[in-house]
Amino acid sequence: MIDRRRRLPNVLAFVGMLCLAAACTTPQPRPLYTSLQAAGTYGHFEQQLADDQFLVGYEAPVETRYRGSRAERQREVDRKIALAYDMALLRAAEIAQARGHETFRISQRENDVRIEERDEYYYDPPYLFPHPYWSHRYFAMPYYAYPRSMDRVTEIAVAVRFVAHLGAQSGDEDVFDARDVIERISAKYSIPRYPNT
Repeated sequence: MIDRRRRLPNVLAFVGMLCLAAACTTPQPRPLYTSLQAAGTYGHFEQQLADDQFLVGYEAPVETRYRGSRAERQREVDRKIALAYDMALLRAAEIAQARGHETFRISQRENDVRIEERDEYYYDPPYLFPHPYWSHRYFAMPYYAYPRSMDRVTEIAVAVRFVAHLGAQSGDEDVFDARDVIERISAKYSIPRYPNT
């Protein structure tokens, strides 16, 4: 007969290891080049305006900064705009190829930059102390300390959108070769490419 008291520590250890493994497992973030619908907070999006005309854009991941000068913040904004523009160009090139066009041109480009600043305070955890009340009884009351420190937090959100005209002539302004755009931007950001995509 198996002694259940000996099996209990083994079972508890096994359950503890499973809980620890589940806690350490965090979902992998989606790749940089993904659809806004899939990622939720960043990604490319498009809307068909006409037969060969699409509104294409990309929302970059929000950047949270705790320190830095105005010049560093501006460099981060410029980097985010370049990233969003490249990702939107890549999506426009994919749409052009999927619809049988080798070229496309863009117009009505818009850079949407949103910068929000706020103060973030850090407090010590509350603790309980006895508080005199009627009949010399003591009741525990929470005590909240003054903030221990404060940080100035800056959130930078950038989106780029434009209208892509598929099948543009080579003499037009802002004309791009779809295949060249896909190869160049995929190599720049190490985006894997698969056949027929």
